[in-house]
Amino acid sequence: MDRNKGTWSSLVAGLLFTGAMIGLLLLAFCQISGGKRDPEPKTSAKAPTVHAPLKPPEPLQETRPATPPTASVAPQQRSVSSASVPSPPVPASSPPPPAPKPAPAAPPQSASIVVAQAKPPLPAAANPPPTPEPAPELAQPRLDETAEVAPQAVPPEPQAPAENALVPYIDQLIEGVGPKQPSSLEPRGVKGLARYGPGSFGLEYRYFRSKTRGDTNRSIMEHGLGVTLRQSTPNFGHIDLQAAATDQSQNPGPDVGTGDTLRLIQTGLPLNQNWLMDNRLGQVFAATPAIVASSYRFRLPAATVEGLATRLRHGNTTVGAAVGDLGILRGRTFPVFERTAGSITGVAATHRFSPNWSGGLQFWDVSDAAVGNTIANHTSLAGALEYGDNVSRQSGQLHFLSNNDGKAGIWLDGESVPGFWQHNYGALRLDPDLVWIDDTYSVPNDRQGAYWNGIFRAFRWSVRAGADYLETNIDNDPTVTGRKTTNSFANLTYRFSQRTAVDTALRFVNQRPGAGQPSPKEDITGVRTTVNHRFRNGTSFWTVGVTDSDGGSDPNTVSEFIWDHEWRIPLTRLRTGIEYQRDERSAETLSETIFRVIANRSFAGGRFGLNAIVTAGVAGGGTIEEGRTSSLSLSFDWRVARAWQLQLDLNQNRNVAELVSGRETRVTQRSAFLSVRYELGWSGQRATVGRSAGKQGQGHISGTVFLDANRNGIQEPDEAGVPNVTVYLDRGFSIVTDGRGRYEFWPVPAGDHMLLVTLDNVPLPWGLTDESSRKITVVPRGTSQVDYALTKINE
Repeated sequence: MDRNKGTWSSLVAGLLFTGAMIGLLLLAFCQISGGKRDPEPKTSAKAPTVHAPLKPPEPLQETRPATPPTASVAPQQRSVSSASVPSPPVPASSPPPPAPKPAPAAPPQSASIVVAQAKPPLPAAANPPPTPEPAPELAQPRLDETAEVAPQAVPPEPQAPAENALVPYIDQLIEGVGPKQPSSLEPRGVKGLARYGPGSFGLEYRYFRSKTRGDTNRSIMEHGLGVTLRQSTPNFGHIDLQAAATDQSQNPGPDVGTGDTLRLIQTGLPLNQNWLMDNRLGQVFAATPAIVASSYRFRLPAATVEGLATRLRHGNTTVGAAVGDLGILRGRTFPVFERTAGSITGVAATHRFSPNWSGGLQFWDVSDAAVGNTIANHTSLAGALEYGDNVSRQSGQLHFLSNNDGKAGIWLDGESVPGFWQHNYGALRLDPDLVWIDDTYSVPNDRQGAYWNGIFRAFRWSVRAGADYLETNIDNDPTVTGRKTTNSFANLTYRFSQRTAVDTALRFVNQRPGAGQPSPKEDITGVRTTVNHRFRNGTSFWTVGVTDSDGGSDPNTVSEFIWDHEWRIPLTRLRTGIEYQRDERSAETLSETIFRVIANRSFAGGRFGLNAIVTAGVAGGGTIEEGRTSSLSLSFDWRVARAWQLQLDLNQNRNVAELVSGRETRVTQRSAFLSVRYELGWSGQRATVGRSAGKQGQGHISGTVFLDANRNGIQEPDEAGVPNVTVYLDRGFSIVTDGRGRYEFWPVPAGDHMLLVTLDNVPLPWGLTDESSRKITVVPRGTSQVDYALTKINE
């Protein structure tokens, strides 16, 4: 342990020393480059007395901007993480805005940003100064540069005022637009970086510790330090540098030791007027194109590699390549790379042939995979052909996957929307021993089947129904256990009024033995009904359900009752509930009653937030002695200052069930997570995340991606978050969920935005019923919470 402490201390010292040296070099560069600029003209603090009448105002001179002018909004940041999707370029032919009207003289006022206006004409004098010449015409930038640099007007050359001439104050203070004003986020040492566009620098320390007490005691400690540097440039796109170092120890067991991660991402690099390039270096996702990887029920996971990935984009065509060592991301503070076995090389291409037809291909070559891996060296080729017609509202996808040993798979998905119905249907066949990359990113194989899902929506009611058939051991191997499973479900929702609605779900599962080794028969029948009603003080939800399993290794009947009430309290989210579950088996009967309270409140204009989840339960029956269970989860978010943020999470689970060596036992768990973050931005204000909606103010967007086992839409203490899931904001900004499945975008311009998640790293069969983008509204100084509850598909 002393050796690890010494290693960690040396690592932190080296990282801080490197950061300090980089900061000194940037400071020196900024001061040198800043000294070459012409000094700004000075204006008189006091205007002299005027004896001559003022001339009528003359038209303002128009100066050609360095970039095509757009609406007066804050500069956009192209990306915030390694898995970013750049925004489309702004057309260079955008018309310039009308020239501002001259404003009367006014004393300076307090504001963070100043907009410089053209000077009005000087008063009459005996020898008036000459009219300034128009600014020389500047070369227009390339088409793809307009999305990376903010418009900046070129001011005319300063002229010396005539004697006894009135020199009025020429600046007007407007919130949110215009050139920069020094602020607490822009120290003196980084002013020179604002010349290249908006950017930011972040430094964060994270600490995690957990203890488990019961039949076996164990503890885990991990802490880490992370650095991020983001810079938008007019000619080299958006550059994002991320680095982290962690140290982890556990008892009992060997210490994991130190880990690190480093990635450099460049998006939107203009090669010419037609082609853009995206580059990723370090520990990055080697993602398969979405058209190839995603379908209605099947998904090809993305690989995590330590290497290089690049992509070229031009109109309807994209090509890409990736090479590196395979690995996984681990860690509870910062996700660090851990090499597994094997290296990978791949190329990909997509193209839209017409408004209705598009396709894509992905080729992977995996080598050195035999060491510590059940999948040998191989090559894989995956492809997709997609058809979509918005007029007839029909679409379809044909996917295939093949290996160099002749194993192949094919699956077909279709969708049609006749009237109020939406139908999704498809079929699949995957050969035995079909592989994709390695064990970590494998896909299901040795199965064939078909499915259908239908949704009908009307004004007051909706119906969702579906059925699927799946068969395993399709080659009739006598050494393999085969099954034939039929799964059908129906869901009816009816809204009696604006206050009351009822939802009923039915589920039927039939499992029969297939070819090969024998397996038991099992029939599962379930019914679940939920009624919700809105009162003056909030909305209540009542749920009653029964699931009966007949056959199998251990037949049982599970009954449940759930009541939840979401209270209507201004500026506060408060939800209370009670849940009762009874499990009747042939040899024993288990029961559990759980009480829970969920609260969320923001204080001090959104600077301080408190989230709390409290549960208390009583479990009894069976081979486990009766006992009380409790769970407490507290989360504090405090924006200490404009550039400082602190987050603290405390969790305790007392007397909860846990499987140890196949035996259920009761343990007590405690954990703590601490995050201290400093971030500074330049170019006048901190670079915002998300596209501007033309409204004043900024807010937060945060949420959690978690596995919703009981399908109630609420993250229970025993429902884990999903790490390393990419969340996109407005399709141009992205972030990866942390070890607890959480994400946050800040600061986000007030207004409407779109959120989208990619499920490449989500284990099957978990997924979302609706994977389309979600619309979210951000209010000034507010926090918008968007959680993604993943459920098992077709259950």
